Amino acid sequence: MRYEFVDDMKDMSPPLDMELIPVTQTVFAATGAGPSFSEDYMPVVFSTLADGTACVYVGMRATPKIA
Repeated sequence: MRYEFVDDMKDMSPPLDMELIPVTQTVFAATGAGPSFSEDYMPVVFSTLADGTACVYVGMRATPKIA
């Protein structure tokens, strides 16, 4: 997956290329975006709003579940 800011925000960060590891059918753990990640994984959630609008949430931090 490629994540990048657009329009007036495009100078905030270079594009991030990441691999998505499935956690559920709609939740993924993104990895591989290099030094732009503050942690090893970043949550990515695909969903549809009540009005039918498709959306994706790219969070800032996620960690693997331990026991």
